[in-house]
Amino acid sequence: MNANHDPGNHAAEEDLPSIPRGRIVLALAAVLAAGIFAYANGLDGPFVLDDLASIVHNETLRRGWAAPFVGPENPRGSTYEYRPLLTASLAANYAASGLAVRPYHVTNLVLHLVAATTLFLLVLGTLRLPRIPTATRRAALGLATAVTGLWVVHPLTTSAVTYTIQRGECLVVICYLGLIACVMRGGRDGASPRWSITAVAVCALGMAAKEVMVAAPIVALLYDRTFLAGDFRTALRRRPRMYVGLALTWIILATLVILAQGRGGSVQAGGPIGVGTYLATQPVYLARYLSLVVWPTRLVFDYGTWTVSSPGEALPAILLALALIALALWALVKRPRWGFAGALVFAVLAPSSTFIPVQTQTGAEHRMYLPLAALLALIVVGAHALLASRGRGVVRVLGGAVFAAVVALALVTRDRNVDYSSAEALWTNTVERWPQGVRGHHNLGVLLAQRGDFAAALEQFDRALESEPRRLESLINRASSLRALGRVEEAIRTYDRAIEIDPTIASHLAARGDARMQARDLEGATADFEAAIVRDPENALWRYLLATARLQRRQLDLAVEPLERALRLRGDYAEACEKLVLLHVELGRPERANAVLAAYRRAGGRLTPTLARIVKKPTPR
Repeated sequence: MNANHDPGNHAAEEDLPSIPRGRIVLALAAVLAAGIFAYANGLDGPFVLDDLASIVHNETLRRGWAAPFVGPENPRGSTYEYRPLLTASLAANYAASGLAVRPYHVTNLVLHLVAATTLFLLVLGTLRLPRIPTATRRAALGLATAVTGLWVVHPLTTSAVTYTIQRGECLVVICYLGLIACVMRGGRDGASPRWSITAVAVCALGMAAKEVMVAAPIVALLYDRTFLAGDFRTALRRRPRMYVGLALTWIILATLVILAQGRGGSVQAGGPIGVGTYLATQPVYLARYLSLVVWPTRLVFDYGTWTVSSPGEALPAILLALALIALALWALVKRPRWGFAGALVFAVLAPSSTFIPVQTQTGAEHRMYLPLAALLALIVVGAHALLASRGRGVVRVLGGAVFAAVVALALVTRDRNVDYSSAEALWTNTVERWPQGVRGHHNLGVLLAQRGDFAAALEQFDRALESEPRRLESLINRASSLRALGRVEEAIRTYDRAIEIDPTIASHLAARGDARMQARDLEGATADFEAAIVRDPENALWRYLLATARLQRRQLDLAVEPLERALRLRGDYAEACEKLVLLHVELGRPERANAVLAAYRRAGGRLTPTLARIVKKPTPR
């Protein structure tokens, strides 16, 4: 492939006067001001979904400067795992302000503005290159301002900016764009070694930010071939060491991917969502992403694990995707400058949208953070190329349309930020716009149950189970809501379904035991608590509940051992101490009752009203 096949290069060699630095600074300032305006009302939204495991409950962040260099201390599958650059940024926030939410959002916004600045400079520099047609080169500043202005305020970026943990997308895009910018500057400065070294360093940081960086070295070579060298052989001959260095950064990514071990099963080919189903689903999401680029309304926070029921259901979207891929490949050969934008889109989407299923999230709008920039550049520069020959008046109309679009998009983004103002508002919005998403219904149900609206919560859990009948979390929460509504027998049957799916989870057995006690099935409750203890022998609560069931069955002697063991596990367990002291008194063992009470007080246990009365009136010896 040779970029010189693209017509128009003969006119591009004309020297143009440099753009005054003041104009560049003013244009960039306008872009950044637009971004601040669009996101200024999104700085106080709470932590939600993956924020909780990766920030709120992330013990790794407490390690300060060492956080990026130690393994994760959370249950496996958290968003930050083995992404050292992301972990470092979160650790810096935690060191500065703990879990105060606003500084995390401010950091995200700053990173978004840094990405916008990098994009602005990259587009501006690219459009001033000699291989670009003269008319486009003359309009480079206005085009760079239009592309970046539309991107920085576009509502499709909210899931990477306002959703705190997705700052990983901001970080990797800064590195992605920064790498290409270094390649561009190095090419303009005669293959300067300093830019080659910087390019390798930036690429290495990107590999430590997120796996989507995997195709960046290839994209950098493609950019060099298209806009600088003219063909691959010349690009490689001019800067061989840089490309060797870029290739070596794959070792960093490979190491991190191996250590992550499929992110706790969230990224794997052998999970519940098969490769074929996942691959057939992605064109449907691609079609939706493309529609949101031009009409960004009804954005969805979480698409969950929705997939197509059969490839036939996705046939129109599959045909569209194949046509776009074919068009991008054709353009790479015949119109490489236009083909580069299409190649960038597919290169960025490929890691998460092809053969390796993301088991927890089949689609996500934050994946379009960088592809959106490429598509906007294609639209804006393409529109200018078509209209420039029709006179300045038409170009001014185009500029006015871009300005109006920036204002409108900024207002839509501000409105979208309101959806993030509370977790309940966000999940309510999600299930309204994407009712087929199981996780949306489940998480809304959890929030409704937390505020005591168990009937509404039950409806959401039932909606989740309609699509995924074997979803354990939803079954357990459904059972809890039924118990709260007094429908105990139905709750027990729901626990039965959950335990049939996985009989090894101690908490599920204990929960059913508690429900059986509520239903006065003391024998069944006793069996459940005993089974829970077998699976989790270090849990004091299960032993306390077993003793309670035995006491209600008047098995007094059999209740002593689990209460004693509960107190050995938790020396300050007030309820267990109270029951055991009273039990020893009832069994005529005052010395043992006093010994239990003394040990409990040595362990720092608080005196309940019952224990306080016993202390005031010692048990007879």
